[in-house]
Amino acid sequence: EDEAEEEEEARAMVEKETDLCKELAGKLAERLVLRAENKTSDEQFLRDNTALALQLCAAPGGSDLLKLTSQTYRNKGKRYAARMFGLESYVARFKDMCSRISQGSSLLMGFVRTSSMTQRAIASKKEKGAGNNCTHSDEEHADDGAEKCAAAQMAAVEKAAEKKKKKAQKAVEKEKKKTEARDKEMTENAEDSDDEMSMDEDDMKEIAKQGLDVVWRLGLFLIQSRLRKVCDLMITHESERLQKLNSLTSAQIKMHEREMAVALLEMGHTFKSVWEEHVAKNPNESGSPIKIE
Repeated sequence: EDEAEEEEEARAMVEKETDLCKELAGKLAERLVLRAENKTSDEQFLRDNTALALQLCAAPGGSDLLKLTSQTYRNKGKRYAARMFGLESYVARFKDMCSRISQGSSLLMGFVRTSSMTQRAIASKKEKGAGNNCTHSDEEHADDGAEKCAAAQMAAVEKAAEKKKKKAQKAVEKEKKKTEARDKEMTENAEDSDDEMSMDEDDMKEIAKQGLDVVWRLGLFLIQSRLRKVCDLMITHESERLQKLNSLTSAQIKMHEREMAVALLEMGHTFKSVWEEHVAKNPNESGSPIKIE
């Protein structure tokens, strides 16, 4: 039953994601169809896309979002426009595949780097704690062996005496006090161990920054995956819409798909230009919008 419920939840999530992508694809198609049908001038289309790009740039993390949106639109536009006898489409597919591999490898390395930083920080703190806890002199350390040997002998004698005397009540009370003392000592040692496992504030900040960067790039990766799906659904949506009209041939429908792809490519180039201008004015604005000081 649990597996069936999990499968049902997973299926519902996939359907919800598909419905959302279809809705976004429809909105994107509405923005491009007038340009594809030459009902919008170059200047007007440029102004509309520039305004949209500037609005996206103003959002938290907008610089990175605009960059990946531009890359996705340009890549998908080249793929479906199929210019240069289809060669451009194959090149776009190859670049898209390389981009996914590069992003996946970068995310994996980011996770490994963050984990390694955490382990090194904990190990360094434990070593410092072990070195700072000892306050005995070298002479005292030299006598440790003899003291431990004498203590072991005394413990053996006391244990034998306790067995012979068998003073139950007194031995129980004495042992109870010893047990309480040992428990208290073990508790204090455990707390000291926890303190040793803690990390310096600077190390924690550095690890937090690295972790946020990985999470941010993971979010961008997922957003770009959704954008790719939206672009594919947009082309499919337009093809299905025209096929229902029963007034266009397959060649005309294919031509309309290419015009939509060209419009998408123009939109991507406009986004790229706005992003380049924004980066020139704000060279340090990149990465996670959440900053740790």
